[in-house]
Formats: sequence, structure tokens, C-alpha cells
Amino acid sequence: MIDVIRKSFSFQLDNLGQYLQVNYHRESPESGFAHYVFHQTNSQIPFEVANDADIDSLDSNRLSHAPVLATVGYGLACGRRFSESFLESWANGLVRLSGREAFPIDRTSFFYRPTELLGIAVGINYCYKHQPEYSRWLQDILVEGEQRIQRIHSNFWTFLISAYAAQLVSVTWKPIILPLAKDMTVYELALVKWFCSVSPIFADAFKLTQIEPSIDKKLLEDCMTCSNPPQDSVRAALLYFSLKTTIIQIINSSLDNYERILQSPKKAVEWLNSACDNIHTVTQQLQSQLSQPSDIEAPNMGDMQMLLAALSRLRSDTDTIEDQIIKLQSSVEIINEPNTMNYYDFQLLVTSDCKIRASSEQGEALGKLQLEMNKIRLALELIERGQTDTELLKSLGSELYQALFPAKIHSHFRATLAGAEENKYNVRLRLVFESSELAALPWEFLYDEDTNFFLANNTQTALSRYIDIPQKKRELKAASLPLKVLLVISSPTNLTPLDVAGEENLIREALAQHIDAGKIELDVLPEATIRNINQKLRQKPYNVFHFIGHGIFENDKGFIALVDQDNKSKLLDDEGFANFFLGNSKLGLAVLNSCQGAAVSSHQVFAGIAPNLVRRGIPAIIAMQYSILDSTAKLFADEFYRTLALDWPLDAAIQSTRNAISIEVGLDKRDFATPVLYLRAKDGIIMSGLH
Repeated sequence: MIDVIRKSFSFQLDNLGQYLQVNYHRESPESGFAHYVFHQTNSQIPFEVANDADIDSLDSNRLSHAPVLATVGYGLACGRRFSESFLESWANGLVRLSGREAFPIDRTSFFYRPTELLGIAVGINYCYKHQPEYSRWLQDILVEGEQRIQRIHSNFWTFLISAYAAQLVSVTWKPIILPLAKDMTVYELALVKWFCSVSPIFADAFKLTQIEPSIDKKLLEDCMTCSNPPQDSVRAALLYFSLKTTIIQIINSSLDNYERILQSPKKAVEWLNSACDNIHTVTQQLQSQLSQPSDIEAPNMGDMQMLLAALSRLRSDTDTIEDQIIKLQSSVEIINEPNTMNYYDFQLLVTSDCKIRASSEQGEALGKLQLEMNKIRLALELIERGQTDTELLKSLGSELYQALFPAKIHSHFRATLAGAEENKYNVRLRLVFESSELAALPWEFLYDEDTNFFLANNTQTALSRYIDIPQKKRELKAASLPLKVLLVISSPTNLTPLDVAGEENLIREALAQHIDAGKIELDVLPEATIRNINQKLRQKPYNVFHFIGHGIFENDKGFIALVDQDNKSKLLDDEGFANFFLGNSKLGLAVLNSCQGAAVSSHQVFAGIAPNLVRRGIPAIIAMQYSILDSTAKLFADEFYRTLALDWPLDAAIQSTRNAISIEVGLDKRDFATPVLYLRAKDGIIMSGLH
């Protein structure tokens, strides 16, 4: 079935890729937008792009023309490099453009050409994000332009791109009544799909995420029957991206279904029989209609022939039940192959006197950490109180990034990323702090303005706090399925009571699918006494110890609150807590989580204790540096354990989890940067032998 899906649309994807290659011209705004489509989604453009050797040779007089200004804007956002003099000419060109009439009667200005409007907004956002005086002229145009766009009843394509351009320069347009999916063009469907991927906040504001499920089916139907070439590179790129993304999502969903089907051979046979019968019936009906004289117009006849061809391919792949079951089993085995992720290590060591040493495959670079605490103190307080927005988090993240990545180290990091990308590797970013004060800062908010990414949720980098200790490191020993998780919930009666049953249900609901599939084995210990925990850990070789409860500060020291025989609090420091796991070679990870009902200080205690637990022998710790809502805790458990059960390394799994939280909860909340991974293992693998 997966082969069928690929075959059915490979022709369309190949044609789109060829169209893009033939019509891709580096110095056109359409091709600039096309490159931007792939860049913003971390996707590979489907052909080789020429180098930028002649980029500065453009006639500076042309830099007052909107198409050229837009092309440069897209280039900047996609990482193209320009000389200082060229950028100065570009800035002067923007000034000249700002003095022209934005809304002429004949509608010939850049405002009425959405590709150029977006390119200019992208460039201004990239260069002058923190200098609003340079974007004010465009803001004024877009404020007035919102009403003009609505008065001329522009199409949905133009409205969406213009509204996104407005958002980039901090102008908010009001949502409109969305057209139905059936009334959209195939390119509008693709545009909606792209916005849902690159800007969830924008997509939510304009209700695009609500119609995304209905878009997928219509998109595939229209792509199957669409025979006309795209109008330009923008539409080709959007269609290529959205079609490929939709196919991948369908394949992943199908593989999940296959896994469930394969649990019961009888269900597999019934499902395949039904599929064959349905295909046979539809194919016969189409053949019958095509063989009879008809007044059907040529385009409709062509559509039916294309559908018949697709069904014939599908039927050929389901000729025999036995062959299909073998294919399904192979598909599941592909998912469960041992982890093959490859990484380059990039380690940043910050000494107690704020010297930085960066080490990677590319060598070493040195720098000095310069961070003005007064500039970030207010932001840290607002984040602690949960009073955040995207701008605040990006601003803090940018300050942290500039402090940790001064010029030489930034260049060294870029070189490592480039080498990794060339060899199809990811980068494992390890932070080592000798100073506890620096280690206490929320480095998971590191934000790179050049790429517009928070490093902690960019899936091409795996960010962790690395605990470098002089003694021999205990590597994580790979375990086999099922992943054995012990959930310990501690609620002493003399502290704020926790909803023990509710916390257990939350985790069980999050992991239900994986438990039913036999991938995760969950045991719960609701009475967290020292004796009960010791006995439980001796009964079974657990891989993960997941603790939910309170952290307490006493005499300027952090303690974890267990319960005594009278259900009152029994405080354990990091040394006492680490003793639970002495000699336990199977345990690879402890998760410390304070839920909604826990004391305000709990997450601070857990974040402070975690590095010491790693130093005392636990290979990896995940601690929440902020309290989280139950909905986020459930999302964390679902995404993290599911990914871990797919044999991902710990740091890659936590990175994927942060990314999922950022998409679901938003980049304006602190939630995505809340999980902190403290690691001492070389590769973070705790699962293997999944077959």
C-alpha cells in the first residue's frame, strides 16, 4: 500500500521538481519565494542550486525596483551572504521605494504583487527586527492595505500572503471568513498547508489549522487530476512541499494502522480482502463506463483514466493476501530498525571565569562569555510568572545566544552545521557549565536570529546539559522492548495534596497506545516510601524512573519529598536519592516532574538537584525547569516515550518532544523550553533490539 501511494504521486512530484529546476532563476522574486518555501520548513530543495559567486554584481540602480528588493529579502532569510556595500545599496533602495505611491489607481505597485510584498517584508524582518523605525513605512502601508485588499475583493491567495507579510512587520490583520476547501484552488490548498507547517501561530490566528484535515483529501484529489503546469516557481514549490508532506503523513498514519493490524492475523486478512474487493468493484465500474459511448467531455474522461490507472496499480499491489501481509510486516520492520542517526558533537565548555571553549569535528575555538544580567533579569522574572509572548522569549534567547556564541564560536558552530548537513548528519550540542549560577539560566531558550530557530526545538540539533566528570563514565546500556517505566507519585499529607489518581490517569492516557502495543510497560507506585521504592526497583530491571511530586528548599538546600510510614514528608537530598540506583545497570533515565499542584519551588529544586544526580551515577536526568500544565505534561509523556520507544537517542527524543510542544502549545509560552536534559552518556541510546 505504501508503494502504491508513492507510485501514484511520484509522477507529479517528479514533474514539479523538473519544473522548478527549469524555471528557477536566482535573481527573481518568484524563485526567491520558492527557495524560502523549502528553507522555512528545513526541507531540501529538489535540485542543485548554483552558488552565489556573482550576487554582488547586480547593478545598484536596480536596487530601487521592488522585484529586486524582494529577491534580496528572500535571499537574506535563506542565508545568502551579501557585502556591506551591497546591503547599504539595498537599504537605500528601500528608502526610495518608501517614497513612492503604494496604492496607485492602476494597482501596479509592489503592494498588489504579493510575492514582492512578502519578499520585502521578509528582508526587513530579517535585518531590522529590533529597529522598528526602519519598518514603519511598510507598517503604515499594510495598515491601510488591509482595508484596500478587502475592498477590491482580492483572492484568498493574495490575502493570505499579504496578511503573513503584515505579521512579519508586527501588523495584525483581522481574519476573514475562510472559503471551503472545495472552493480553493490547488495552490491555495498548498499555501494553507505550508502556513500550517511554518507558522502555527499565524495559522491558528486565521483558523487555517481548523480546515487543514479537510485540505489533505482535496489536495491529493486535485493533484491527481491537475494536468496544467504551475504559473510560476512559487506555486510549484508550495505544491511540491505540501504534496510530499501530505504523502509522508499518510504513510506514517498507514504504518501505525499496519502495526495494529499485524497484532491480529485475522484482522489483517479481513482488511486486505475488503481492500481488494473495493478496488475490484471500482475498477470494473470505471472500465465499464470508459468502454461505453458517452458525451463526457475530454477533461473528465482524462480524469477517469488517471484514476483507473492509479487503481490498477493499487490492485496489482494487492493481488494476493500472502504477498501483502509480507509487505506490511516489512513496513513495520523498517520503522523498528535500530537507530541510525548520525551526529557531529559540538561541545561548549564555559569555565567559572566565563571563558568559552568550543570543540567539534572542525577543531576548537575560544571566546569570552559576556552577559549583562540586568538586561535579562526582567525577562527571567516574567517567564517565571508565566507572563510571556514570542517577542519576549526570542529577545531573551537572542541575548543568551550572543553571549554563548561570540563571533569566532558562532563561525565555528556554523561550520560544524554546514559539515553535518553536507554529510547528512545532525549536530549534538552539549553545554557544560562550571558555574552553578550560569547553569541555572534557561539556556533552552537559545535563539539564533539568523535562522529564526530556538536551538532547543530545532530537530537538526540535539541540545543537552552535559555533565563532564573525571571518573569513568557509565554508558547507557541499551535495553529491549518493552520499555519498562516505573511511575512514582509522592503526595505527603503535610504538603499540598496531589491528585494521585489523576496524575496516574494522565500518564496512562498519554501512554495507552504504546502500552496496548506492547512497547511500554508501566508500573505505578502511589505510596512513595523509601522501602517501597527499594523493593520495587529490585523486582524488575526498570529503564526509566519517572517521579512526580514536591521539591523542598530547607537550609538553602534542595530535597525531594518522599513519604514516611505516617504519610508525612520524608526529605531526601541528592545523595540519598541517588543511592536508590546504586548498582542498577539497567536504569538509564530518571524524570523529575512537578505537576500543577506541586509547591512553587519544586521545579527549582529538581533543576538544581538534577546535575548532582548525574554526577552521582545516574546516566541521564530530565528535570522541568518550570512548572507545567497537566495538558503539557500529557503531551510531553506521549511524545517523549513514543519517540524513545522508536530507538531514538535521549537527546534527540527530548528535542523532538520540545518541538512537538512548541507546535501544540506555541512559541509564545515557556512550555517548549521547560524540559532540561542532563546527560553523561556518549550517545544517549537506552533502547535497542526492537525486533
